[in-house]
This record gives sequence, C-alpha cells and structure tokens, in this order.
Amino acid sequence: MKHGRRIWEKRLTSSATHNKSLLLNQASDLIKYGRITTTVPKAKILKHYADKIINIAKAGDELKMRKLVFLPEETIPKLKILAARFGDRKGGYTRLILNGFNRPGSDRAPLATVEYINSPNDSIHYLAQQHLPKVKADLEAIRFRRFNSKSIQLENPFAPGTFVTKVTRTLRSDLNSKQIKQLAVKERSLSYLATKLENSLTSFDGARKREAKYAKRVLTEKEVKWTNLLSKLQEKTNSLDSKSRLAFVSKYNKTQSAVAAKKSTFVERILRVDAADNLSWEKSEAAIRSEAESTAVLLEEKRKTGPVEIKKEDTGEEKSPAHGSLTMLNRVMKFFNKK
Repeated sequence: MKHGRRIWEKRLTSSATHNKSLLLNQASDLIKYGRITTTVPKAKILKHYADKIINIAKAGDELKMRKLVFLPEETIPKLKILAARFGDRKGGYTRLILNGFNRPGSDRAPLATVEYINSPNDSIHYLAQQHLPKVKADLEAIRFRRFNSKSIQLENPFAPGTFVTKVTRTLRSDLNSKQIKQLAVKERSLSYLATKLENSLTSFDGARKREAKYAKRVLTEKEVKWTNLLSKLQEKTNSLDSKSRLAFVSKYNKTQSAVAAKKSTFVERILRVDAADNLSWEKSEAAIRSEAESTAVLLEEKRKTGPVEIKKEDTGEEKSPAHGSLTMLNRVMKFFNKK
C-alpha cells in the first residue's frame, strides 16, 4: 500500500509508459469532446491532469501544451478556447460524476464521467434549468416544517417613517430531536444543491460571453493577418505585367496547396487577380465545406448528448439530459420523494 500519497500521484496497475500514454489519450479526448467516461481511479487521475493542462493553457505556453496532449493540431485550438472560458477561475475546471458500473459480464468496475464545467453541454446547467424552482420550493417547505416564522415590522433608522419587514424563525416545539435532525440534514443538503444550481446558471452565461469574445478576437486577428499578407503580395506584383502576375498567383496557390498537403490540412484562402490587376482572397471549397461540416457535427453532438435546449427548427427534436447528469438527476429526485 502507498500511504500518504494523493490519488493523482498513485500509479495504476500498468507500466509507467502505458499509464502516461493512456493519460495523454484520455486528456486529448476530454479536450476534443468535453466529456468522457472511464473507471473511477482513472477519472480521479485524469481530473487533476486536465486541470493542470488548463493552467498551462491560461499561461499561454504552447510548447508545454504540445507535450501534454496528442493531436496538437486539433487539441491546441480547443485548449485556447477553454483557457478563455475559465479566465475568471483559479481552479476546479473539471467535474467528476459517478456514473454506474461497467457492463454485465465484465469486471463491473465503477464508472465516472469527467467533464469540463460550463461547457455548452454542461450537465449541472441543464439540471438547474429544469429543477431549480422545485428545489427552492422544497427548501422553503422544509424550513416551514422545521421553524415557526413570524414577521415583524421595524422602522428603518436611516429613513424615518419607513418600515422594513423582518422574519424571525424559532424551532417548533411539537417536533422531537430525531425529526429536527432529519429536517436539518435535508435542509442542508437542499440548500447546498440550490446554491450549486444557482452558481451554474450564473457562471454558464459568463463562460459563453468569454468564449464569444475570444472567438471574435481570433477572427479579427486572422482577418488582419490575411489583409497584411495581401498588401505585401500586392506590392510584389505591382511592378509585374499581367502575364507575370497571373504566373505569380498560380505559383503561390500551388505552393500553398503543397504546404497544406504536407501538413494534412487544407488551404483556407485562394489568391485571385481581377481585371484591374488587383489581388483578392477567395475562400476555398475545402474551407466552406469544413465550416458546414463543423456546424452539422456540432448540432449532431448537441442532439445526442447535449442538455442545452436546441430549437425544433434546427434539429426537429426536443432537448434531452446529458448522459453524465443522470446521477445528479437521481439525487435531486431522491430529495423530492423523501417528503
């Protein structure tokens, strides 16, 4: 046994090389998809590792980020979006939700879902939208059963002639100690749950604003980059005749295509020349197709796993809870049924 070691410092049963590769794979999938399900020991180690990656991303050290994930071409841009989302937080970027056991016929190992909080498919945010009014109503009902409430009108010393209402609560005398203790435990649990759901609603909106601000800034920087590059190319071709300018544009486009093929990507902009010998950019077919596919994939992901409400005219389906939120939903319903 390894006493005195934190959970993320403990080793799994495999070799060190295999554990490191497994951790990098799971972290990369978590960044790409926002939520993954694994066994509880692996989830606890992954949770700490994922928080560490976000801290490095917020520091802007891209070299370290590349060492901590696989497929940096796909994960690094999403890491930067996550860093923008968590700009006002100092830690606790992930959430671990117990999620049943492995399938029958296997080892029946306990499973857990790890997800980044405040994502568009956030589980707690969905539950807050659905159940926060009911949780608050149950909390007030429990307080009514536990206390005798009395309203008193007091004069405001800072504004003579105006009165404020103060509610005083005293423990009911017709309850025994066991009943009082049971109600106190239920009140404390519901109060914690209500606070958690309220905080999720508040932080979710802030995260969307920060992501939109970051996306706008990235788009502006990209447009500035393309504009500056076009100005430099225009200066180079000003002294050329029409035939040489066309040859230059053709060679430039072929070079960019070769570079993109070598990097397994696609060309975003194609250089064009008009009748007045002015250069301009044109979006490539691959870029347009990629944008359309990204939009379709995003809608499909929301349709399958997202608790975020999607308009019927977009997908034709009603919203549904995230897979990882079922445990929290059962916990909420347990409080409701105990009344």
